[in-house]
Amino acid sequence: MKKLPIYFGCALAYAPEEYKKEIASFKAKLAAIPWIHLFEFCVPKEGEQQSSLDPAYIYHNDIIEGVGRSFVVLGDLTYPSTGLGAELAVAMREHKVRTMMFAKEGVVVSKLWIGAPTHNPHTSFVWYKESLSELYEEIVSELQIEYNKV
Repeated sequence: MKKLPIYFGCALAYAPEEYKKEIASFKAKLAAIPWIHLFEFCVPKEGEQQSSLDPAYIYHNDIIEGVGRSFVVLGDLTYPSTGLGAELAVAMREHKVRTMMFAKEGVVVSKLWIGAPTHNPHTSFVWYKESLSELYEEIVSELQIEYNKV
């Protein structure tokens, strides 16, 4: 069976644990879909800090393997992350893959990302009210469209 390779990026270093758990749950639901291959970003093991990970390994895993091999990149911009900014920029400009961005209403998001869809027809930005899970059906529907192109 063919699979749709996707990468999901978000803040890790300064995001609260509750948010990280929500993202892990959301990613698990996506990964359970038989026609999706979800690349994993680097996360520290229980009790480790993000700073303990090897920077060269993070770059290779997240940018070269994850973003570089994906047909769709998802990015939750609810918490600031320079790493996520790099991933989104590479996805949009270098690889020109479908890039779906979202954030919780009320947070500050760079207008650069909100305005990106006006210049990139393969890019979208959507707000959610309380939880990313509100967008699950919409995201899966968009992923199904991309899967049909593979």
